[in-house]
Amino acid sequence: MIRGVEKLAPWVALLLVSGLVGCGGGGGGGASTVVTPGAGGSGATSHAGKVTVLPPKANGLQVWVAYQDGDGPWKLAPSADGKYSFQVDNVDGRYAVMVVADMPNDSATVSAFYLTRDEAAEVDLSSSESIRDATHRVRASIVNADSSARCHIRMQAYTGSEACNSWQADRHSFMVGDAAFDASLTRFDASNVADLFVYQRDLKTSTDMQLSFDLAKGVPLTATQRIGLAADAARAGETLSYSATWRSAQGSIALNRSSTSTAYPTLPTASALPAGYYSVGVTALLAQGDGRAQRQAGYRSLDGNGQTVQLPPNVNPIAFGLAPNSAYPRPTVKWTPLPGSLSSSFRVDTFDNPDPSGQDPIWSFSFSSAWIKGGKTVDYTFPDLNGLGWNPRWYFKYGAQVSVTYSEDSDSAPEPNWYTGAVRTKPAGSTFWSSWVTTPITLPR
Repeated sequence: MIRGVEKLAPWVALLLVSGLVGCGGGGGGGASTVVTPGAGGSGATSHAGKVTVLPPKANGLQVWVAYQDGDGPWKLAPSADGKYSFQVDNVDGRYAVMVVADMPNDSATVSAFYLTRDEAAEVDLSSSESIRDATHRVRASIVNADSSARCHIRMQAYTGSEACNSWQADRHSFMVGDAAFDASLTRFDASNVADLFVYQRDLKTSTDMQLSFDLAKGVPLTATQRIGLAADAARAGETLSYSATWRSAQGSIALNRSSTSTAYPTLPTASALPAGYYSVGVTALLAQGDGRAQRQAGYRSLDGNGQTVQLPPNVNPIAFGLAPNSAYPRPTVKWTPLPGSLSSSFRVDTFDNPDPSGQDPIWSFSFSSAWIKGGKTVDYTFPDLNGLGWNPRWYFKYGAQVSVTYSEDSDSAPEPNWYTGAVRTKPAGSTFWSSWVTTPITLPR
């Protein structure tokens, strides 16, 4: 899973791009640390215990969950009361869980997490498919727009951007679910730094909903903070971009979307906003042929004060192949984690070369540094799950043209839900970085 200032994929919802994450046992329940007697009367700490999976939820969604205890065989996870739970007996608490969210006549999302219970005893994917339940369209309009400055509107997972005085509602699609939501408008100056915002709270959904933003009632902003970055941060061929966003559980406000300016404002304390925090970052992009590499780093804070950002090294593309003598195209992957990384991940999709049926799967696999055990090189083969009700439709087809994105991610204060991409629950001051590379690959026939 790729983390950063803006999230990249809907199931990681409300996203990526934020590097959202603390250490601890999570909310899995049944967690206990016991001492197992060893030789000579000494004790070895066991991290065995229960793991709970909160599955994705969406109308009509079919969910399949399997798990692995340590290096043991894969098994189907039992479910009760809308949750899946299983016992991990591995002394290090190492486990893997694979969750398939399959919507009939649509693509299936295959998510796999290789973790330890110390990192996360609860795998919370309950909101990862919520975008599928966004069935109410919102028509957003702008009034009292007297300039060609750019306006940026955000509603849940959707954004729209256009010149304020030529905004047309029909050119933008905003979809929301049944729950109440917040919405924001930001007006940007010529450098794409926010100079005014409008925020609407606790909006109730309705069919074909109309929503108006009045710039005459907007709150002016002044850019008082700057992102610090070393003069040689960008490498040959890279382009830099900046991002600053205020985030809350209900909504967010864009404060910088610039490729030239590191400045951004903080929000007035008297603006009656919900509790939130600032997420600020820098991205260096390098495009080479059909591939692209990105390095990203940033910080989160409650006050929004500017900090200096250190970009991570580039990663090399992973070696991606297929297991021999397999009835289905099971991938093999080999990579070398970056020093200091907490998570290695790869994502496979066909967005650049979609199947006309629109039913290609999306794969997102994540491996924590504790599960890897600090290995310098990792060799991974997708397990054979055909005896557990695995649907061949969840594989990619032989000969498919796929995009493989490999990422290394780190965070100075990871929460258990950081490893699964769930929304951050404790916006304490922290820093984060990600480095990823996307490579087009044609699977052998």
